Amino acid sequence: YEPDVYQIAYVSNDKHIHIIQSDGLDDRRISPLILGSELREGVFTWPTWAPDGKRLAFSGIDTTYDNMETSLFTYNISDGKISKIYTDKPNKISFLAPGVLHYANWAPNSNQIAFIATTSQGATLFLDDLTDDKEAEFVLAEGPLWSSWAPNSRHLLIHRGNDHFLIDTIKGIKINQLDIHSMRYRVPDWNPRNNFITIATETGSNEYTIYASNIDTSKAMPPQAIAVGQLEPAFSWSPNGEFLALAQSSRLLIYANTPIFMYQ
Repeated sequence: YEPDVYQIAYVSNDKHIHIIQSDGLDDRRISPLILGSELREGVFTWPTWAPDGKRLAFSGIDTTYDNMETSLFTYNISDGKISKIYTDKPNKISFLAPGVLHYANWAPNSNQIAFIATTSQGATLFLDDLTDDKEAEFVLAEGPLWSSWAPNSRHLLIHRGNDHFLIDTIKGIKINQLDIHSMRYRVPDWNPRNNFITIATETGSNEYTIYASNIDTSKAMPPQAIAVGQLEPAFSWSPNGEFLALAQSSRLLIYANTPIFMYQ
């Protein structure tokens, strides 16, 4: 099956997930869901494409019964199969941000998905290999958690508080805490051309240094400084790994009663 790269997933005004062609034709609703023999009504949000375009992840709140249920689903584009990969406790509806039930982060090869859900331990990271033989696996809790996949889809880098964790996903989950400590930034990144992770540390008054560190299986080599920025930086590598875009938080914007950093 070759996916149609011109398809768009969106949430309609009545809170259903649709897929539509970029020319506006072939608008298909893929919810409500038929699970087993039951037709279950609900509200759905945050569709997220897998990189290969063959699957779609989205969140939903099942409103069929009095005990409302919040779940994360995947939808297979080729055969229309719906899979429920995670379900919160009944009657427990918690948001990571306004309107965000789960944060889904697909591996670059589309063969597994990391996601964050709210549990009794706060923001919690899980990993699912998209097979039906086992449930999503617990990874880390006590977020906020900021994650980034390695280009080879083997490792997941997590930033939590002052700590960084390297998650090896081959043959089970192995967690290694790195000897890298930095709090005042959010999302780490990987250079797509090699095995270098990129982080930021505060090195002076309103000054941050961006470091790159080579990952050797389960540990990080001594970081090397590659750039200097001000305020709380955000950064992203270009697809070919040659350039690093560096942004700085310039002001705080309040949107829907939520503080959002605006970058320049």
